[in-house]
Amino acid sequence: MRREEVAVLAHISTEYYVRLEQARAPRPSAEVLAGLAAALRLTDPESHYLHLLAGTAPNRTDLHRRDVRPSILALLERLPRTAGFVMSAAFDVLAWNDLAVALMENFAERDPADRNLARRAFLRSSPADEPLYGITDATEFRQEVVMELRAALARYPADRDQHLVLYSAPVASSDAEALAFLDALGADSLETT
Repeated sequence: MRREEVAVLAHISTEYYVRLEQARAPRPSAEVLAGLAAALRLTDPESHYLHLLAGTAPNRTDLHRRDVRPSILALLERLPRTAGFVMSAAFDVLAWNDLAVALMENFAERDPADRNLARRAFLRSSPADEPLYGITDATEFRQEVVMELRAALARYPADRDQHLVLYSAPVASSDAEALAFLDALGADSLETT
């Protein structure tokens, strides 16, 4: 793999990856090492050895976080003039501030399963049904969503909840874009109507 590809898969910049290779960067965090191990498809013993060499404890979870740190919640509250919200790697809206409620919607009124922006972008019966919050190019947004979700699925392959969120809604068989989206993510089975 090229350096750029490894860096993208590890969720770090190419420049930082080059500095790590050349031992010019500070000690990498456990998360960075876990990302590199996943990008390079290291086995568990190889990943453990990488962490041992770097002097860090290995990150033992293959699940992405769905909790929001108190410091992030406090940051959202300190942004009264900016609409802000926190999303998971699977595009679940996890937290939001008052201005986001005023400008977008009150996410608290939605069931947590209905707060997934990827599902809302692709699995709507018509574009007028659900707002996409001022997104000017829905096609480009959907392409970005697919790329981000593919990266999340590669980074957290054991996270079955992430797959269930995306595949739980029935999809109309005539909606070619939604079917292509789910196919691109590698859905095992689709419920079509």
